[in-house]
Amino acid sequence: MAGKDGSVDAIIKQAMKEGTFDNLEGKGKPLNLFDSPYVDEGWRMAYDMLSSQGLTLPWIDKRNTIEGEYLKAIEKLAGTMKWYLEKNEAGEDLVLAEEEWGKAKLRFIGTSKELNEVIDSYNLEIPTPRFYRKRINPETEIAALEK
Repeated sequence: MAGKDGSVDAIIKQAMKEGTFDNLEGKGKPLNLFDSPYVDEGWRMAYDMLSSQGLTLPWIDKRNTIEGEYLKAIEKLAGTMKWYLEKNEAGEDLVLAEEEWGKAKLRFIGTSKELNEVIDSYNLEIPTPRFYRKRINPETEIAALEK
């Protein structure tokens, strides 16, 4: 399925026309924007009581921190990659561009190592394997960006 111009917006509109979203679970029901995907059904009542008081379970906080830090790191890496490609295409200061891209990759590898330590700790705290968080493989992430 592809939109006329290949954009995400066009693809979604085409899917809507084709009825792809017509039989989704919960259709016609209000969204519960306060549900956390990291809360097991068995923990739902405890989580609801804590969240109504502005609190949360420690392992959920840790997971949110992991995801936030990972997102910041990958966005920073992608931003440097974009800058590097722009410099490369323009033929401007290629030595500086190569140097900065190398530094960005090393920073991302360091951040990934730190986050993997937090991920290992998080995985020991979760109440069920359902919430397991895979470790970050920086080489795979960098290779994906470089494609």
